[in-house]
Amino acid sequence: MPSGIVFEALNNAGGLRKDLLVILNDNEMSICPRVGALASFFDQARMTHFYQDSKRHVAIYWREFHWWRGWRRTRWSRSRTA
Repeated sequence: MPSGIVFEALNNAGGLRKDLLVILNDNEMSICPRVGALASFFDQARMTHFYQDSKRHVAIYWREFHWWRGWRRTRWSRSRTA
C-alpha cells in the first residue's frame, strides 16, 4: 500500500464507523522495498503458523473448487443449449 490515496481512503473508511473488509494482495511485483511499521507487522504475521496453514488449506480448497466450478459451468452451458 504505497500510495497516499490508499491511506486516505482507509482513514476516511475509519471515520464512517462501519465494518470494513480489506483484502491485501501480495503479487510480489513491488518496485520498492517494504519499509515501516505496517510492512514489519505484515511480514511478522505472514510467518505465523496460523497464516501458513491457512494459506495451504485455502490453496487446496481453491484447486478443488476451481475444478468443480468449471465442471458446473460446462454442464450448465450444455443444458441451456440443448
